[in-house]
Amino acid sequence: MLKVEFHAQAPVDIDLTYVVIAARHGGKWLFVRHKERTTYEIPGGHIETGEDYLTAAKRELFEETGAKEFSLDFVSVYTVTSDEKASGGYLFFADVKELAELPDFEMAEVALRDNLPDNLTYSQIQPHLYGKVLEWATFRRLEWGAAPESKIHSQNKCSWNAMADNWSGTVLPVWGCSCPTEDELHLMPDLNDKKVLEIGCGSGQSLKWCGDRGAAELWGLDISNRQLELAYEFLKDNGYKANLFNSPMEQNPLDDTGIELLPKHYFDIIYSVYAIGWATGLQATFDLISSYLKKDGSFIFSWDHPFMHCVDETEGRLLFSGSYHEAEPFTFQKHGNPLTLHNRRLCDYINTLSKAGFAIERIVEETDSETMNRDVEFTSGYYSSTKAKKFPLSIIIKARKL
Repeated sequence: MLKVEFHAQAPVDIDLTYVVIAARHGGKWLFVRHKERTTYEIPGGHIETGEDYLTAAKRELFEETGAKEFSLDFVSVYTVTSDEKASGGYLFFADVKELAELPDFEMAEVALRDNLPDNLTYSQIQPHLYGKVLEWATFRRLEWGAAPESKIHSQNKCSWNAMADNWSGTVLPVWGCSCPTEDELHLMPDLNDKKVLEIGCGSGQSLKWCGDRGAAELWGLDISNRQLELAYEFLKDNGYKANLFNSPMEQNPLDDTGIELLPKHYFDIIYSVYAIGWATGLQATFDLISSYLKKDGSFIFSWDHPFMHCVDETEGRLLFSGSYHEAEPFTFQKHGNPLTLHNRRLCDYINTLSKAGFAIERIVEETDSETMNRDVEFTSGYYSSTKAKKFPLSIIIKARKL
C-alpha cells in the first residue's frame, strides 16, 4: 500500500528525484497524456544529473505542456513509501500565462480541466498531490478568477451546503484560532434575558452557548439551508427554540408577502464568529446589523487577522509575500468546493463600522498565552503555531450602536 506524505524540509533518508508541477492556464488545470498511454497525469518528471529541482521543474513544464510564460511557486516536499521502497520529490504550482505548441517529446496531448480527470495514470499518488496544492492555495488565499458578484452567494451557498454535514467550525467560547477565549476576554455583555442574533450561525452551537447563559431569544442567519437544518435539530435536541433564517448577510430575509423577517431596533446583542469575512458587501452588512440593534446594543465579530493573507511559508521560513492592500475578491477551494471572499484591511472594518453608526469599544489582537509560552518547532499550515507566535491569527472587534 502506498503512503504519500508532505514535509517542510527534505528528509535525510529518502532521495528526492522527481518534480511535479500542478499548473493552471485560463482558469483551468493542465493535465497531460503520454504518447504510450490513454490516461492523464499532472506534468512532471525526473530531475536530471547536474540539475537543481527548480531548473528541472521549469524544463519539465515546458517539455510536457509547451508552457512559454509562467510563474512557479514551490508548494512542498513529498514522499511516497510502499512496502518495498521510498521515493520523493518537489511539488510546485505554476500559473501559466502563455502556451506554445506542444514540443515533440513524450506527451501527445495537453488537456484543460476544471478538476482531476477520472482516468489518472498515478491514481494512488496524484490525487494527494493535487489536494496538497489546493490546500496550499487556500493558505495562500490564491486568487483563481473570482466569480462575478451576482454569482458569489449562490456558489458559496452550494459549497457550504455540500460541506455542512462534515463541517466543524469555530464556536463560542472560542472566537478564533490561537486567541484568548470568551472566558478570558469577557466581551459579551450579560446575556440573561437578552435577545441575541448570530450572523453566520452554522450548526447552532454558539446559539446554544448563549442559551445556556440565559439569553431570552435566540435568532440566527446563515447562507446555508443545510446548516440551518442541522442547527434547528441540534437546538431542539438541547431544549431550545430558535428563529433561524436562510439568507446572505447583506439581505434581510423576506416572507412570502415581502415583509422583512429580522425586526429593526430589536436585538440587544448581535455577534458573528468567523463569518463576517464572507460578506460580499461589508457596508450593506454593517448597515443592516446596525438597523437590527437597539440603541447602545453590542456588535461583536471575529475573523482572520488581515495580516494572514500576506504571510507565506517557504522551506521552513515565514515570508511576508502578499499585499496588505489587496482587496479584490478571490476564489479558492475548500475540501474540493469553490468559495469566494475578500481580503480586507483593518481600516476597512473600522471605517465601515463608523459609517454604519457604531463606536468601537475594543479590538483584540492577541495570541493565547498557552501558544506564546510553548516551545514549538516550525509548523506549516494556514493557522500554524509558528505564525501565532509572531502575530495574531485572529482579530475580534467589539462595537456599540450609537
